[in-house]
This record gives sequence, C-alpha cells and structure tokens, in this order.
Amino acid sequence: MTIETGMTVRNIMVSLGAGLLLLLAACQGGMVKPAVDPATLLRQRVAAYVEARKTHNLDAEYGFFQPSYRDQVPREQFAARRNLQTSNLRLESIDFKAGEREAKVVLRADMRVMAFAMKDAPIRQRWVLEGGQWYLAARPAGESMKELFKPAAGTKVEHEKK
Repeated sequence: MTIETGMTVRNIMVSLGAGLLLLLAACQGGMVKPAVDPATLLRQRVAAYVEARKTHNLDAEYGFFQPSYRDQVPREQFAARRNLQTSNLRLESIDFKAGEREAKVVLRADMRVMAFAMKDAPIRQRWVLEGGQWYLAARPAGESMKELFKPAAGTKVEHEKK
C-alpha cells in the first residue's frame, strides 16, 4: 500500500518508530540524574547539617542522624539533651577515602555548657554512608556513657570485697 506522497506504510512506521525512540531518549535524559560521587554528597550533607545547627533547626538536625539512632532516641528526647550552645560553627575538615563508607568530619565552634565556655573547640564526628545517603553516626547517651567507663580489652577488673 502506498500513500499519496509515495511513502510506504513500512517507511512511515520506521520513521515513527525512530522518532519515538529519539523522543524517549531525550525525555529520559532529563529524568535520570547523573551519579554524584560520595565525596560530593558528603560535603553537601555536612554543609546542610552545619546550616541546620547554625539556624537552630532542630527537626532538620535530627534528620541527619542515622535511622537506627532515631529509632532509639525519639525527637523529644533528642531535643531535651541539647544543652550545648554553639556559636561560630564551621567546617574544619573532612577525611574520606574513595570507596569507603565512613568519613571523619571535624567542625569547630565556640561552645558553652552550663558555666563552661570553650573557644574554637573541635567537634569530631563520624559519618556513615547508608543506602546512598550520608548520616551522622551516634549512639544513644546511655550506650556512649557505658563505653567511657568500660575497661580496655584484656584488662582484669577486681572488685573490692568488704
């Protein structure tokens, strides 16, 4: 069968198919985000975390912590423990090696805890990559306090008997 312009149905179908493929390829290019390397994602996340801290956005700050931490520490409990006041908060360094899923971050700030003030104090953090997203690693306060007083491996602990 031939259409008046001299094109066959087969030629029309091939042209339409090729056009459709080009259209799909063009549309897909706008929908697929280019892969961002983990180091860039980490820098973006840390910068957003610092901004949340500076603006006292507690909900945003809480969202940067690992999901496992947030499962154990409700937002209200997190907010109640925020007795550390910081000012002049800034990023000092990010230590990340390609291919790893952990990074060390150091922030600096002027801090005040009750009557104690510290100028330009380091805030050391560990960030972890989980499910393609970087999170601030933390343990609930009870666990971290136990770790402080835990004897070193191989240390014999004797209890006084009275």
